[in-house]
Amino acid sequence: VLDLTSLTNLRLDNNRIKVLSDKVSQLQDLEVLSLSGCSRLTALPIKMGRVTSLTKLYIDGVPLVTPPPVVLEWDVPDIMDYLLRFDEAEDNGILDLVDIGLSAVPIETFVLTDLSELNLSGNRIVELPPEFAKLSKLVELNLNENQLHSLPLALVHFTNLNSLSIESNGLAQLPPVVCMLSSMVELHCGGNKFHMLPPRLGTLTNLVELEIGKSNLRTPPTEVTAKGTAAVLEYLARMYDSLGSLTLDLSGMGIQSMPLDGMETTNLTRLALSNNLLKNVPWEVTDMTSLTELWIDKNHLDVVPAVIGNLSSLRSLKLSDNHLHTLPVSIGDLELLQVMYVSNNQLDSIPESIGDLTALTDLELNDNNLSVLPIDLGSLTSLTRITLHNNPLRSPPAEVISRGERETIHYLNMYTQSRTTMELDLSGLRLAEFPEQVLELQDLQRLTLKDNAISNLSANIGRMHKLTELYMQRNQMLTLTEDIGRLNAMTTLDLSQNRLSELPPAIGGCVSVVHLRASHNRLVELPPGIGSMPGLRELLVDNNALSYVHPAVGNCGELLHVNLAHNRLTTLHASISNCRLLSRLNLSDNLFSSCPPVVCTLTALTDLRFERNELTVLTPLVGNLVEMRILDLSENKLTSLPRTIGNLSALVELHCNDNDVNSLPPSMKDLYSLQRLTLAKNKLRVLPPDTAQLTALKRLTVSNNELTSLPPEMGSMSSLNELLLDGNQLSTLPLSIGRLTELCVLNLDGNRLTMLPPEMAGMTALQELWIHDNQLAVIPEGIADLTNLCVLTLSNNQLTNLPSGMTRLVALNELWIKDNLLRTHPFRQGLLPNLRVLLVDMGVQVV
Repeated sequence: VLDLTSLTNLRLDNNRIKVLSDKVSQLQDLEVLSLSGCSRLTALPIKMGRVTSLTKLYIDGVPLVTPPPVVLEWDVPDIMDYLLRFDEAEDNGILDLVDIGLSAVPIETFVLTDLSELNLSGNRIVELPPEFAKLSKLVELNLNENQLHSLPLALVHFTNLNSLSIESNGLAQLPPVVCMLSSMVELHCGGNKFHMLPPRLGTLTNLVELEIGKSNLRTPPTEVTAKGTAAVLEYLARMYDSLGSLTLDLSGMGIQSMPLDGMETTNLTRLALSNNLLKNVPWEVTDMTSLTELWIDKNHLDVVPAVIGNLSSLRSLKLSDNHLHTLPVSIGDLELLQVMYVSNNQLDSIPESIGDLTALTDLELNDNNLSVLPIDLGSLTSLTRITLHNNPLRSPPAEVISRGERETIHYLNMYTQSRTTMELDLSGLRLAEFPEQVLELQDLQRLTLKDNAISNLSANIGRMHKLTELYMQRNQMLTLTEDIGRLNAMTTLDLSQNRLSELPPAIGGCVSVVHLRASHNRLVELPPGIGSMPGLRELLVDNNALSYVHPAVGNCGELLHVNLAHNRLTTLHASISNCRLLSRLNLSDNLFSSCPPVVCTLTALTDLRFERNELTVLTPLVGNLVEMRILDLSENKLTSLPRTIGNLSALVELHCNDNDVNSLPPSMKDLYSLQRLTLAKNKLRVLPPDTAQLTALKRLTVSNNELTSLPPEMGSMSSLNELLLDGNQLSTLPLSIGRLTELCVLNLDGNRLTMLPPEMAGMTALQELWIHDNQLAVIPEGIADLTNLCVLTLSNNQLTNLPSGMTRLVALNELWIKDNLLRTHPFRQGLLPNLRVLLVDMGVQVV
């Protein structure tokens, strides 16, 4: 009967059928099926869901359990859809049973033992039966909006489960088994009844998404849960770790309270609550009598309770960065206390009982409002370190503090050392003002104040007449005092990375300056006083807003290095030609539309940077710069290079990336010293054959041009070790390429190559060969001789097989062969011992 595929009406009423064959799915035209009275039939086959034409189903008197009764109340197409879900789940591993009124998991589910995704949300399921353990291959399980009160321990065997959703159930606590699902990545558990998350949940290192929704959690506190999954897991992990280490570190969690539901804390020896939002010392702390370390710094504490004195085992107490006005007298009861930090508060007094802390060795009191320290501090014979700065102290007097007490204040210690070294380094101290005490060091020769927040130098800086070096980089200086002009012995002045909009004219008084650095400021012009520095050799004013360079710079005939990059220059004054010793000139990132003629008079130049300007033509006068070793013209609008470029016989590097160059002058062959030539992102269609005469060239970059071929003489470039030809239109390679025996990197990506010459086997030094995105149908056998290859990319070609000899490429650590026509490849695991990356299509077999 089931072979009658055109059947539209089938009646099997009142038979003794126990099982309805899966072949019923072949009756694709069936519209009516009657099974009434088949009292032995308990299940409809899930493949019956394929009979989409069925409109009538008679099952009176049939004791079906599959589908479940709630489904059998549906219209026939919906019943078929239900069965079809199971049928499809056998193939795709995904079963969706959302919101269909189930009170239990359908028994037909447990046949799908390879199921990877199961969605049972929106039903009335109370428990998961023992048979649920058969679904241990599940990757995603959604049980939201049911009536579950627990989860079976058998879930611990669901080792692939990475997403679990149990929102809006009746769970009074997070089931313990959840904390055992080590592979879980997502957990959605909001809308339940539990008030705490177990600390063990923090051990799930793969968990990246924890959704707790509208839960009434006390632990972790709201301020932690508001920060998201990472913060919650970090909090729980720290709680869990404390169970074994007896150390609880909740620093930086942003907590306002410290709920410890279900936690045993009386044996804790270390508690760190730094950098939170606590307004009071948590009452739970007073019961932790085993504590030896208590850190509550960087909070909002107004008061320390007197019961702090009960923590008789305490050895370290940190209360810095709070709002404390006083300390309790009971602080003196901490007889074992060795370290106490109370910096950056509002303390206006210290209790005399501090003198009872006979074990104290380290005390920080800086950044308070202390005017008097108790005499009892003098009785602390174990004290070796005390910090007192930023207090309006009257006692002890400032003179005593400035001499330092047993290396108490490192800041003043540096002052002392400077009297013998003639050098003072106050870098990175976040100073907002120039320290006037420095002016007392009349013999100081080197002063470093970099990485602070100083807005100006002292108006009396000129008193330091012996100063030869002043480093002020990375501050917030807006202006520079005129008094700096009195520092006529200074040889180095570094003002880089400030906010200066001008240099005072008086700077010309610094007649001995050799190195002037004012990079990364807001300068719009240079003062004429610079011309009064005859010995100036280095002028760095890059990253400013200069649109004009004062002609007085031309008076600095000793200049060797000038950096004017990242400004707004469109021209240079002719007086610069007087700087005949200038060897390095950086004009990159300006607004030059042409090379200023004066540049071509600087015949001592060895390094000229012109990248990122608006050059459309390079003057032939550039050929006068015969000492040039580095020339960078990248990111301009050049369409060609002048013939005179060939005069630069000393040139070692020529960079002309990202222009519109469509041809190269024949004179390029005369650059016999050239080692690096970069011409990427231009419009070159050919490389002149003479290019091959650049035998000193080590790196040639012609990426992203319009090349269709390479000169046959390419193999003459015997020094090449890097050749980048990606992003062109090459369809063949010259046979001579095999003579490039020094080549280490060859990039041919994104061309139109249909074959590689066998001569490539001679490139035995090759370490990287990039030829993906071409049209290769075959790889020559000789590639197996390139035994130094570390990277080989063959993806996105038309390869149907690979040479078996490629298994000899034991140095390979990266191999791409995906997006080809391969059915097999020879690279079984372990064959290439150094291989770290293998990109291959799914389904390609290893032979």
